[in-house]
Amino acid sequence: MTADVPLLAEYLHFLQTGELKPGAFAPDVFFDTNVPSWRYQVQGHTDVAALRAKGGVQRLQVGAVVATADGFAAETSYDALEAGEVIYYRAMNLVTVREGQIVEVIHYCTGPWDQPTRQRQAREAPMLRDDT
Repeated sequence: MTADVPLLAEYLHFLQTGELKPGAFAPDVFFDTNVPSWRYQVQGHTDVAALRAKGGVQRLQVGAVVATADGFAAETSYDALEAGEVIYYRAMNLVTVREGQIVEVIHYCTGPWDQPTRQRQAREAPMLRDDT
């Protein structure tokens, strides 16, 4: 993890737990989430926290992190427990920070991969590199 990227740890904490650390996210924080064949937007602490309320993240991995002029971009992947099943997600996060708070996140996600999808992918298109 890149320690010198402001609010990265707080954002990753949110992905891991669904908790918005006090002061880290603007009250009107805006999320624009893009998944295969769908897109949705939410705003404010309550609705943003509800994004992660489905299930706990069992394993969060962080790939490349790049500081930007007004925040950071972070590659993440994680396993989440949903309805008793482990589901895999891989995402790119573009986070905008203003006045010391996260004000906007554009989240591009591969969508949910269940075990049969993960097994099929491993058989048909094995990874040459497994960064995250």
